[in-house]
Amino acid sequence: MPVPQWFTRVMEDPLDGLDGAERLACRVAERVTGATARAWDKAGRQGVVDAFLDYPDGRLAAFEVTRAAMNQSAIQLDHLLGRIGHGWDLPGQWYWDVIVGDVRDLRRLEMCFRKIVLICEEAGVSKPELLVPAVGLDPDEDVDWLTLDSSSRLQGYPNLSALDGTRRRKAAVVPDGVGGMVDENLTGLNDALKSAFTASASLRRHVRKVADTPADEHHLFVILNITDLDFGVVDGIMYGNSPPTIPAWRPEGITHLWLAADFSKRVLLSSGKLWEQAFPYDNEMW
Repeated sequence: MPVPQWFTRVMEDPLDGLDGAERLACRVAERVTGATARAWDKAGRQGVVDAFLDYPDGRLAAFEVTRAAMNQSAIQLDHLLGRIGHGWDLPGQWYWDVIVGDVRDLRRLEMCFRKIVLICEEAGVSKPELLVPAVGLDPDEDVDWLTLDSSSRLQGYPNLSALDGTRRRKAAVVPDGVGGMVDENLTGLNDALKSAFTASASLRRHVRKVADTPADEHHLFVILNITDLDFGVVDGIMYGNSPPTIPAWRPEGITHLWLAADFSKRVLLSSGKLWEQAFPYDNEMW
């Protein structure tokens, strides 16, 4: 018995062909604008926008999703640390932080972490650098690599036990260079965005693609990693509760600029004179 055409249309996924990030961005746009998203970058189409948004009143919006991706190695490091849950088992009696300065350090650092921690604890020092002047210790090639050649470091806390009751804690394994003053009012947002679009040929290509697509509106949805803009700005986007009070900025040719930071519950939108915000996420979107 043939399947009725109406049933096939009902069962079709309008976002089929998009990846997870693109699908999520489309769902966000649907909730905020009231439009319906449909995938366009599929079926072998080349150089086209990811999707279109169809408004109930007949207006059409070109919709493109991209990552700022200003620091590829930082994104790779974040991905690898996420896979290990940002933690390693503590081998000794103390709690330790692991600060990873470069993704290329990670593999060797994981292999020698246990040994270096135990050497430090036995010598009673909280940093491997302090092993150098310690009397009576034989040189160790992994300690030398960590302290002299790598861009990573360890910090031990003798007064904080590796045990939390009967549970053994994990060392916190985090990227270096994430920190600074938080820009709660996002006064530096526009300048940070202008610098990012000026520096990134990829972002400019996405702008041109959207702007050159025939449509009533031109939307660019940018996903931000914590390292893509100044820390204070991205942190302000991630955890702020109020929209920026500065005039909204967007690249020429873009009518709607969306900003979504990793792990944030809100998005910012530039489509008029002032920045707007929305909190569109819930478990049903994932």
